[in-house]
Amino acid sequence: MFLLNTQVDVPAQGIALWKRGTITYCYRLIPVEGKSSPARKLIGRLVSSAPDCTRMYPNETYYGLMGLELPEIDYAQISKAGRPGSAVYKEGSQIFPGFALMAYAALERSGAMPFLTGAFGETKAHQIAFLATHYCAGYTSTEDLAMHSVVHNVLKGAQGLTKQGASELLSKGIRKEQINAFFDRWIPLAAGHDTAAYDVTALPTQARNIIEAEFGYTHGGPPLPQVNYALFTNTVTGMPIFYEHYSGPLTDKTALLKVMDTAKSHGFKGVKAVMDRGFASGDNIDGLMKSGIDFVMGAPCSFKEVKEKLTEFGKREYFPFDSRVSDLRRDGTFSEETCFAETSDYEWKGRKLRLHLYRNEAESGRQRASFSSRVLFCRRYAQEHDAMPDFGPCREAASCFYREKGKNGHWIMDKDAVEDRLARMGCFALFSSPGACLDSEKALQICRSREIDEELFNCLKTDDCGSPLRVHSDDALEGRFFVLFLSAVIRRFILSRTREMLRQGGHSFRHLTYTLNLVQVELRGDGSLHMVKDVPGITLSEMSLIVDRDVAKKLGLKDTYTAKPKRRATKAEMAQRKKKPRRPRGRPPKKKEETKESSETGPGQS
Repeated sequence: MFLLNTQVDVPAQGIALWKRGTITYCYRLIPVEGKSSPARKLIGRLVSSAPDCTRMYPNETYYGLMGLELPEIDYAQISKAGRPGSAVYKEGSQIFPGFALMAYAALERSGAMPFLTGAFGETKAHQIAFLATHYCAGYTSTEDLAMHSVVHNVLKGAQGLTKQGASELLSKGIRKEQINAFFDRWIPLAAGHDTAAYDVTALPTQARNIIEAEFGYTHGGPPLPQVNYALFTNTVTGMPIFYEHYSGPLTDKTALLKVMDTAKSHGFKGVKAVMDRGFASGDNIDGLMKSGIDFVMGAPCSFKEVKEKLTEFGKREYFPFDSRVSDLRRDGTFSEETCFAETSDYEWKGRKLRLHLYRNEAESGRQRASFSSRVLFCRRYAQEHDAMPDFGPCREAASCFYREKGKNGHWIMDKDAVEDRLARMGCFALFSSPGACLDSEKALQICRSREIDEELFNCLKTDDCGSPLRVHSDDALEGRFFVLFLSAVIRRFILSRTREMLRQGGHSFRHLTYTLNLVQVELRGDGSLHMVKDVPGITLSEMSLIVDRDVAKKLGLKDTYTAKPKRRATKAEMAQRKKKPRRPRGRPPKKKEETKESSETGPGQS
């Protein structure tokens, strides 16, 4: 690729020029042993097609052959052979696209933008932030990036970035060591000492040359080779903390400790981890406790001891009032339904843990009624078809029946199995480490906060609307995942500030992005916003929660756009004003006009 923002002199010797149309390419002639004709290496293209032109745009091969250090590449100022680029820098304006301005303000105020600049440099950081804004706005590929660059472009370093430049940036411009430098500073800030939720999803890809892309558990996606994507999220602020990816066939349990070790190398310490029951295993519990990481995780009923404890807990008829705890809804508000809870020290295969048991009475009633109806359906189905139904939710109820031995055996319901299942309806259990020092209510709130925060993780799962990842190399996969992580940072910061306003208006984040993509905003030096077009007032209110005066300073806007304050009068001017007679308020009275007749005639004369 040619670097259009860099010009060098054409070498004086060993050069061959080849003109194609209006473009002249420059080749370096390299002698080859045993051959009469030298080899040719493309090293640049001339700035102009004039015969006396001695300047050219170099490419990466030029710096390699000359033994020079490759400068920082501006991916908005590149071109390939046969594809001349005309991108040039433009001066920033006071008129910005609405969502792009809001997204940039989110990166600045969250603290991610300074770390991004320190790790990648200012130009490349602007281009990465531009791509993250593009994905966060709802676009799933870079097909229309050239058209949308006007819509999403706020930063000077990203102006002119095309689809070609974005592909080069993802595959060559985002290196692993730069990502690690970003996370070394980002993880301590984003994690703090709060609780971190951990979850994994599988993202499919059609590329055949990605090492990690292999067939595995698809998590409900299309049957394609996949890459597992693990994510840590702060359950208090909702901010993404760290991500890692690994091969598709590896199970979530197997890769947990490896991801934890990678996070710890970047400063992930003093944080409680919360995860679902899919990660519960003896090796993971031992590894977390040895690493000094306190945790809360779901306890699966497949564990025999937990299953017996839940059955006994569900059959209890009396619970003291102090055992009630408040439950949370998915939107973060407290539910009117309460749970009975119990916490006790628990030893599982020599491991000392804390076991929290819960029973939701309302949910238990609903599940019992549904399960009882399915049991009756299985009984009628067995009488009519002499078999058990093998479809849908009836499979669980069918497991409570067994068939008598012999040719004329009938299906018999196992009453003990049915009673045990009915007792566990609405009941669940949690594990926590002793160092976490959590009671039943606090452990439940932490677990529910992980479920609430899955909205952000679902955004990443459906980023491509169920379609495979559009990358074709390992380097491009790394760059794409990092850009998706930054888009999640933008989304979470905006939602954390505007969630209540969106909820009151009955709007979603997608509605917010759609509205702001169509809005042009004038940002003044004092941080005030003025809409260029007529838009709903709520849009201006939502933007004002994110965009402030500091953002205007970062974009280089000064106070010249604000009205100057009035100058106070001096003491001499005030004294001069007092000497002047004050004009009476209201309209002056009209003067009576003396007529000519009254002035000529005297008194008593007619």
